[in-house]
Amino acid sequence: MARWLAARLDLRPGRKVVDIAAGTGKLTRVLVETGASVVAIEPVAEMRSALARAQPGVQRLDGVAEPRRGAS
Repeated sequence: MARWLAARLDLRPGRKVVDIAAGTGKLTRVLVETGASVVAIEPVAEMRSALARAQPGVQRLDGVAEPRRGAS
C-alpha cells in the first residue's frame, strides 16, 4: 500500500512529504526509499526515540494532527 501511495503521489528526490503519527517509522522507511525529503511527526517521545534509531537522517517533530486541548 505504501509503495502504491508513493507512486501515486510521485514521491521522488526534490519532493517533501510529512508522515503524521510516524510511530517507529515503518511507513517513514518506505517514504525515505523514494528519495523524497521526509518530516516525521510523532507525539510520543518513546516512539520518536525508536524512530531516531531506525531512521537517523529523518527530521522528527513532536506534534499531532488535531489541536491539543487548551491550544488555541
